[in-house]
Amino acid sequence: MEYTDTHRALVQVFMENKMLTIPDIKEVLHAVNESDSEMSVNDTIKLINEKLHFLHLEIKTITLQDTTETVYCFVNTLPDKVMEFSTIFSVTEVTILKKLIEMIMLHRSNDSDEEYYISRKEAIILIREQSSLQANQANDLLHKLVENKWFERRGDKYTLSPLCLIELKDMLIEKYQTRKENGIVNICQQCEGIVTFGVRCTCYIRFHHDCFRKYNVINPQETCPNGHNLPKGMVGKIFYEVQDNENNS
Repeated sequence: MEYTDTHRALVQVFMENKMLTIPDIKEVLHAVNESDSEMSVNDTIKLINEKLHFLHLEIKTITLQDTTETVYCFVNTLPDKVMEFSTIFSVTEVTILKKLIEMIMLHRSNDSDEEYYISRKEAIILIREQSSLQANQANDLLHKLVENKWFERRGDKYTLSPLCLIELKDMLIEKYQTRKENGIVNICQQCEGIVTFGVRCTCYIRFHHDCFRKYNVINPQETCPNGHNLPKGMVGKIFYEVQDNENNS
């Protein structure tokens, strides 16, 4: 397959939006050239990645934890430089972003909770502690971080976005260690992605919900690889709270 203006246009859209679904990608292909609308998404992304490799950039796929939809993310493959490379953030804002991510990773209501979220109030307080911003300016920065796909807002709470999870995976594991290594980062037993919403065992084993269903197809006894009965609990309290609120509204 030849690298064409269609590929270049798609890269430009990725640079602007950071995350695209398969329908989004097909829409771009069709808009640039109707004859390209039948191009294989995977083959198209593969060719683009061959060009991006030398720039330490890559388009990676991730399955959304709550909807199981596949999205393509435009990521930097040098995670220790990801935030510094973002020209739309000042040095102070990058520092705040790192502090917010740390707060989300460490947030606990009690020792057994695996929540991975912070409230808007907690975020605003942290932003103002780390800067001279007023409350309305802190709120604007929080909105900016959501708009740029670092965080997702669910109700009045904020959690790490799919883009953040895939782009900073190696950095988060290096800093906080996996649960298997007595750290706090949950790794899915099935797909090896980070779990902030899923099924947990009493040991370190964690699954995304969809991955757990796939695992059960070949392990119908519903035990984890260490022999414990599953599930023993849930990961991602924020997701369940939002779902419950939507169901009750």
